[in-house]
Amino acid sequence: MRILVLIMLLLVINTRFTQAQQVASNINEKRSWYKIGETSVEFQESSDAIVIQSDDRFAAVKFVVVNAPVDLIEMEVIYEMKNQETANEKIRVNVPGESKIIDLNNGEWKLKKIIFMYTTEPINRDKKGHVEIWGISPGNKK
Repeated sequence: MRILVLIMLLLVINTRFTQAQQVASNINEKRSWYKIGETSVEFQESSDAIVIQSDDRFAAVKFVVVNAPVDLIEMEVIYEMKNQETANEKIRVNVPGESKIIDLNNGEWKLKKIIFMYTTEPINRDKKGHVEIWGISPGNKK
């Protein structure tokens, strides 16, 4: 009887261990966005540039904001190969939150810099807004 209980206990432990491994694998597969830059922004209309220090290639980007909502007015993407593209679409990013996914036309090249024009509203005059740019590589775009 003890042997039967021991075998059943081992089967239960083995089943739970196997399920835990599968969950961890699924979590890693979903981590396809990478933070590629960040900056603090003033509470006024302004522009800022983020130099991308990554050797990866990206097919799309998104903005994540903390501390205050940000209205993105214009974005200029400069690629490593000196090409560039400009997006003139106004995008409101509420706090805390993220923008819609912005597809890049030249996702096969590495990014060098992203320059963006913005306006923002102060929630607390003592704080600055915080903007992060996240990128996704061409193979992981979903």
